[in-house]
Amino acid sequence: MGDDATIGGRYALDGRLGEGGMGQVYKARHLQLGKAFALKIISPAFALDSAARARFNEEAKLASEISHPNIVSVVDFGEDAQFGAYMVMELVEGEPLFNEGAAPMSVKRAIDVLGQIADALDHIHRRGIVHGDVKADNIMLTGENDSSAHGGARRRRVARLLDFGLARRPGGEDEDEVSGSPHYLAPERAAGGPPSVAADVYALGVLGYLMLTGSLPFDGNVVEILMAHINQPPQPPSARRGEDIDEALEALVLRAMAKDPAHRHGSAAAFRYELNTVMDMLEMGRRRRASGTVQPESPREATLVAAFERNGSGYAEHHFGTGREGSGIDSELGVLDYGAKYRIFGAIAADTPAYKGKKRPNMLEVYAAGRTLWLDNSVTLTAPFSRREATLSSSHAFTSPILGGRFMVDFTPEIFMLVDANGGGFGVDSVDFTGSVAGLVGYRFMDLDIPLSIQAGYKALRYDVDKGGPTQTSATLNGPFLGLTGYW
Repeated sequence: MGDDATIGGRYALDGRLGEGGMGQVYKARHLQLGKAFALKIISPAFALDSAARARFNEEAKLASEISHPNIVSVVDFGEDAQFGAYMVMELVEGEPLFNEGAAPMSVKRAIDVLGQIADALDHIHRRGIVHGDVKADNIMLTGENDSSAHGGARRRRVARLLDFGLARRPGGEDEDEVSGSPHYLAPERAAGGPPSVAADVYALGVLGYLMLTGSLPFDGNVVEILMAHINQPPQPPSARRGEDIDEALEALVLRAMAKDPAHRHGSAAAFRYELNTVMDMLEMGRRRRASGTVQPESPREATLVAAFERNGSGYAEHHFGTGREGSGIDSELGVLDYGAKYRIFGAIAADTPAYKGKKRPNMLEVYAAGRTLWLDNSVTLTAPFSRREATLSSSHAFTSPILGGRFMVDFTPEIFMLVDANGGGFGVDSVDFTGSVAGLVGYRFMDLDIPLSIQAGYKALRYDVDKGGPTQTSATLNGPFLGLTGYW
């Protein structure tokens, strides 16, 4: 094929950029727009192979569904009468992530790249897509202006994930086929298992190993490499690098490379959370997203970031449970707290296995809120002679301000333990005092684009209300409770 050929009637070729497993990649110019793109044409050897054509079409389809700052976008796809199927991608001009024989990267640079690729993988995994071929050869480093930098704009490296030739949705017909680069292949894939999120996480760990040590964990012929992935533990990165690496960072990489998928991070997002905490422990500045100026790509992710990683946010929290007043009156209690909280220190934590012997991630928050109490009191009276019982009940609602604080320890990005104490009342709505102390465990999740957490624990609550008559009461309730908290 001549480098000056025209494809699809609108793309003029302007030299070859490279070659992949299923096609050649050219620099191309759109004849009407004059804009440069990268254009991939299916190899002649596969042009008449229906299975290969279907795979090429699937690559274009999956890649076109994805828009992320750390992923190269597919912008067009078609069939040329002379040259066959082609896809058009944004042109990425930069440098390879890693050149053969290069020295290990600095820890800071390796962490930065790992975080960006973890963000990219999290994005595609949330859309039900497995990449299947995460490796250094499929990552380019480009330069972009970072206008958020102090002192004006500066250039920073942005990692871009390429080549979705082996990407697929789990459950496809060819899951028994072993594909991908042997050096990055997870043990279960080397043994014939299907592609999975866990296998992508393993490849992410191998990528981190390469950047930190300057070499891949296993080498040899294909069979030797695959058997090493299955049976041989990797040499610790610090030993391979020849100098100490922070224990938490080393544990992060080795956990991602665990032989058993159940022992790896459950998702690329969990890997990213732990990496963020490593950065905090190493006192490295970190950005909320992979490439500084880029905004979260969906309302769901934007809300989650805003709620769980910024210092301040609004919240609403509802607890309900049962207890017994000091006078013996049985009570059912509903508590709705709503207000604003501020995080004094701490960040959303990572999984703790990487932090044995180190200070566990934790947070301290203070808050100002309003509290509405719903009290349903009941007491059972027994007549002294007839022994007939009668139950008297009453319901009341009170609203007053409170001030409080909470100390939280994260065990995973989702699971946490929390101790909360508050007090208030100040005579508002005849509430002289209300305060509570609670210990609980909780679980974070997203629903309807709102970050939420559910909690279960034990709460002791005191209230002193004086509205006169039957609504004059002072009592302490204690007992188990369930809670739900939403953030905005």
